[in-house]
Amino acid sequence: MHYAINVNVSVQPEDIIHWLSPFRKGARVRCRTGEKLSDILLRQFGMKPDYVEKRVRTVFINGCPVDDLDAAVVADGDEVALAGALPGLVGICMGRNSPVAGFRRDITFHSGEAVRGQGVVVLKLFNTVGQEAGPLLLSRGILLTGAELGALAGRAMAEGHKPLAVTLEGKPVGLDALCGLKPQDETELRVAVS
Repeated sequence: MHYAINVNVSVQPEDIIHWLSPFRKGARVRCRTGEKLSDILLRQFGMKPDYVEKRVRTVFINGCPVDDLDAAVVADGDEVALAGALPGLVGICMGRNSPVAGFRRDITFHSGEAVRGQGVVVLKLFNTVGQEAGPLLLSRGILLTGAELGALAGRAMAEGHKPLAVTLEGKPVGLDALCGLKPQDETELRVAVS
């Protein structure tokens, strides 16, 4: 895995919302790949078993619905989308262990061969899962380009957000310093609630 510039931001609880937007379009997250999705969510991402079972009701890998988190093996580069229960008939059909899952048998996710090792997945979080699990995952770190981080910091400044602390490679900086990175720079952003 190549080097990324370390960026840490500390915020008050009500301000974490400013930093969750990368999960809507997909945030790159480091993890061990070639592992079961259940192991990634519980052991690597630190989600609680009860939370995953009761609140993460809709799961997609590469656009295909997932029923069994223990059978779904995640490969390097896969896109994993997590959400609470979705509304309507489509939501019922696409939900985990749906009683009508047989109707989507042809599009349900089936694991292929995946090499075990350090990798990156693209993680998307929606509805209640984004609000509830997003802060935990953001505190563990997401990978952004300098351009993506600059845009995120720029929006936060435009909205009047003032973090408690910002560090760039361990040195205190202002939020505006995140807008000055080279667009192609690889950064690892961690945002923690204080």
